[in-house]
Amino acid sequence: MIQIESEGKSAQELIGKILQQVHRIGQYTEWNKAGRWSDSPDFCYWDTPVHELYGKTIGSRQPLDPQFIEIARAFGLQTKTVSHPEDCDIFISGEEYFEGGVAI
Repeated sequence: MIQIESEGKSAQELIGKILQQVHRIGQYTEWNKAGRWSDSPDFCYWDTPVHELYGKTIGSRQPLDPQFIEIARAFGLQTKTVSHPEDCDIFISGEEYFEGGVAI
Protein backbone atom coordinates (compact mmCIF):
# COMPACT_ATOMS: atom_id res chain seq x y z
CA MET A 1 0.00 0.00 0.00
CA ILE A 2 1.25 3.47 -0.92
CA GLN A 3 0.23 6.41 1.27
CA ILE A 4 0.12 9.90 -0.24
CA GLU A 5 0.13 13.03 1.92
CA SER A 6 -1.68 15.64 -0.13
CA GLU A 7 -1.23 19.35 0.48
CA GLY A 8 -2.01 20.84 -2.93
CA LYS A 9 -5.13 22.62 -4.03
CA SER A 10 -6.02 20.85 -7.28
CA ALA A 11 -6.68 17.41 -8.68
CA GLN A 12 -3.68 17.91 -11.00
CA GLU A 13 -1.34 18.42 -8.04
CA LEU A 14 -2.63 15.28 -6.35
CA ILE A 15 -2.11 13.21 -9.51
CA GLY A 16 1.42 14.67 -9.74
CA LYS A 17 2.13 13.61 -6.15
CA ILE A 18 0.87 10.10 -6.88
CA LEU A 19 3.07 9.81 -9.99
CA GLN A 20 6.08 11.16 -8.07
CA GLN A 21 5.56 8.66 -5.24
CA VAL A 22 4.85 5.65 -7.46
CA HIS A 23 7.61 6.30 -10.02
CA ARG A 24 10.15 8.03 -7.72
CA ILE A 25 10.88 10.66 -10.36
CA GLY A 26 12.75 13.00 -8.03
CA GLN A 27 14.82 10.18 -6.55
CA TYR A 28 15.86 8.92 -9.99
CA THR A 29 16.71 12.45 -11.09
CA GLU A 30 19.11 12.80 -8.17
CA TRP A 31 20.59 9.34 -8.75
CA ASN A 32 21.16 10.12 -12.43
CA LYS A 33 22.83 13.41 -11.58
CA ALA A 34 25.11 11.44 -9.25
CA GLY A 35 26.08 9.11 -12.14
CA ARG A 36 24.28 5.95 -11.08
CA TRP A 37 22.77 5.39 -14.54
CA SER A 38 26.03 5.98 -16.38
CA ASP A 39 27.80 3.63 -13.93
CA SER A 40 25.18 0.91 -14.48
CA PRO A 41 26.21 -2.12 -16.57
CA ASP A 42 22.73 -2.17 -18.16
CA PHE A 43 21.23 0.30 -20.62
CA CYS A 44 18.11 0.63 -18.48
CA TYR A 45 18.70 1.70 -14.90
CA TRP A 46 15.88 1.03 -12.48
CA ASP A 47 16.67 -0.50 -9.11
CA THR A 48 13.30 -0.16 -7.40
CA PRO A 49 10.04 -1.86 -8.37
CA VAL A 50 8.05 -0.27 -11.19
CA HIS A 51 4.38 0.03 -10.26
CA GLU A 52 1.58 0.15 -12.81
CA LEU A 53 -1.36 2.34 -11.78
CA TYR A 54 -3.86 0.62 -14.06
CA GLY A 55 -6.22 -1.60 -12.08
CA LYS A 56 -5.14 -0.29 -8.67
CA THR A 57 -7.61 1.14 -6.15
CA ILE A 58 -7.12 4.58 -4.66
CA GLY A 59 -9.01 5.32 -1.48
CA SER A 60 -9.71 8.03 1.05
CA ARG A 61 -11.71 8.21 4.24
CA GLN A 62 -13.98 10.83 2.63
CA PRO A 63 -15.42 11.12 -0.90
CA LEU A 64 -12.87 12.37 -3.42
CA ASP A 65 -13.40 15.38 -5.67
CA PRO A 66 -15.16 14.49 -8.97
CA GLN A 67 -12.40 16.15 -11.05
CA PHE A 68 -9.79 13.98 -9.33
CA ILE A 69 -11.91 10.88 -9.88
CA GLU A 70 -12.16 11.66 -13.61
CA ILE A 71 -8.37 11.99 -13.94
CA ALA A 72 -7.75 8.89 -11.83
CA ARG A 73 -10.07 6.82 -14.03
CA ALA A 74 -8.15 7.97 -17.12
CA PHE A 75 -5.12 6.23 -15.54
CA GLY A 76 -7.21 3.09 -14.99
CA LEU A 77 -7.50 3.65 -11.24
CA GLN A 78 -10.59 2.68 -9.30
CA THR A 79 -11.63 5.06 -6.52
CA LYS A 80 -13.53 4.40 -3.33
CA THR A 81 -14.13 5.63 0.20
CA VAL A 82 -12.44 3.32 2.72
CA SER A 83 -12.38 2.92 6.50
CA HIS A 84 -8.80 1.68 6.65
CA PRO A 85 -5.73 2.43 4.48
CA GLU A 86 -5.24 -1.32 4.04
CA ASP A 87 -8.51 -1.47 2.06
CA CYS A 88 -6.87 0.04 -1.04
CA ASP A 89 -3.58 0.11 -2.96
CA ILE A 90 -3.04 3.87 -2.72
CA PHE A 91 -4.40 5.82 0.26
CA ILE A 92 -4.90 9.59 0.27
CA SER A 93 -4.32 11.22 3.66
CA GLY A 94 -3.64 14.72 4.92
CA GLU A 95 -5.41 17.56 3.15
CA GLU A 96 -7.59 15.67 0.75
CA TYR A 97 -9.73 16.52 -2.26
CA PHE A 98 -13.33 16.03 -1.28
CA GLU A 99 -16.61 16.60 -3.08
CA GLY A 100 -16.83 20.19 -4.25
CA GLY A 101 -13.04 20.57 -4.23
CA VAL A 102 -12.91 21.64 -0.59
CA ALA A 103 -9.61 20.83 1.11
CA ILE A 104 -9.69 20.37 4.89
